[in-house]
Amino acid sequence: MAVNRALGIVLAILTVAAAIAFYVSSADRPALPDVPSAAQPVTAHTADGAAAPAPTPAPRPSASAPATPVPTPAPPVPTPVPSVPASSPAGPAEPAGPAPTQLYLTAPGLTDPGATEVFTATWIDGDGYGVDGVVLLQRAEGAGWVTVAELTTSTGRASTGVTVAASAIYRLLYPGSDELAPQVSAEVAVIAATRLESALTVSAPATPVVAGGAVTLTIGWHNAAGVPIIGDVQLQALAGDSWTVVSTLATSADGTATATVTPSAPTTYRAVYPGGTRYLPVTSADLTVTAVEAATIPVRSCAGQADVDALPHGVGCHYTSVAAGVFVVGHDFLGNAWWNELPLQSYVQLTGEQAGLYEVVDRVIAPGRASELGPAEQWTCGDRCDVILQTCLGENTGFTWLRRVAG
Repeated sequence: MAVNRALGIVLAILTVAAAIAFYVSSADRPALPDVPSAAQPVTAHTADGAAAPAPTPAPRPSASAPATPVPTPAPPVPTPVPSVPASSPAGPAEPAGPAPTQLYLTAPGLTDPGATEVFTATWIDGDGYGVDGVVLLQRAEGAGWVTVAELTTSTGRASTGVTVAASAIYRLLYPGSDELAPQVSAEVAVIAATRLESALTVSAPATPVVAGGAVTLTIGWHNAAGVPIIGDVQLQALAGDSWTVVSTLATSADGTATATVTPSAPTTYRAVYPGGTRYLPVTSADLTVTAVEAATIPVRSCAGQADVDALPHGVGCHYTSVAAGVFVVGHDFLGNAWWNELPLQSYVQLTGEQAGLYEVVDRVIAPGRASELGPAEQWTCGDRCDVILQTCLGENTGFTWLRRVAG
């Protein structure tokens, strides 16, 4: 009995001591740590907190010691990954570079030493529009270039006169700018050489030609000493106010060349040599070929009246039985009455017998017809004509006098 009482006293003392120890442990507990900064909030919980969720499983603390708080593990913080777009956006546009252009130099290929010649610059952009600005005309000297002149283009074109003392090579240069790229033209060689004088002639028969008919022109070329020159020359014709090239002819060993032309009206011709490495340019005197409109009469030969009566419509015949002159006769009722209407100084072309071009120089109207006219000698023209057209004119007879001018 006494033993049991002693054990109860011991148990009571131990209970009081345990209560005092718990109180001291609770009062001296340190504050909770601060919540760390993270991508997601992390909360620290204690085992005795009223709001604490179920802890992650861990070893159980002993009853005689306060439980050590076990924080819930924070979710892992993802490692940032740079965002890579599907396609990179275009950066700012690169500034446009200087625009390309084109330069062209026009100059004579051949000249005389000391002559002043025209040099022309043409400057265009990539679309073919003229560029206005200053370009340099340069001449090659040794291994370099010297500037001869500055040309200011207007609508892409400029010209200047240059005295060519000797043969040289020229070019155009644009040094370039912020807007336009540098540009150099093709090189142009200009030959300066002392050349010889020569002479050209052009000739033709001095008689008219029927409009559209053929006439032969002869060109002659020789030097100052009269020696024939072999080479190419131009035959030109005047059309309105300008000359056009009809053909280019090569002179032979005797210095001549021929050309056949068919003018439809009076036409002026000339021969031209444009100049070369040995001879200066030369032009002949002008030559005018007279082409005339002419009525045409076909002519046959006949010996008697029966032949005259049998002529086709519009055809005349040379009446050979008359020796006093050359009579071409025809009936008025067979389409020849118009012979008596030919104007003086007009032209007639006879074909067949007595072929040629004739001018109407006079007319005689004789009273009567056939035997009433008397001898043929009364109606001849002597030296004033070559052919006499004879046809009836009502109750009378007409004699039209023709003078041969060609053929």
